[in-house]
Amino acid sequence: MVQNSWFRKTPIDDSYLHLDNFLQICATFKYNGVNYDVIRLRLFLFSPKGKAKMLLNSLPSSSIIT
Repeated sequence: MVQNSWFRKTPIDDSYLHLDNFLQICATFKYNGVNYDVIRLRLFLFSPKGKAKMLLNSLPSSSIIT
């Protein structure tokens, strides 16, 4: 589901709409004893594509923690 709604960082992509959709998808996952933030952080890596993915990959390891 996350990969079907990729964010590409193009002029026609709406980052707020993407994040809203991403959060709705993440809300469908629930694991006992697992915080929602952990689920979001793990799934977010699969969310961007193209320039947005390159930007995410250029960040230092463990730089996104919240």
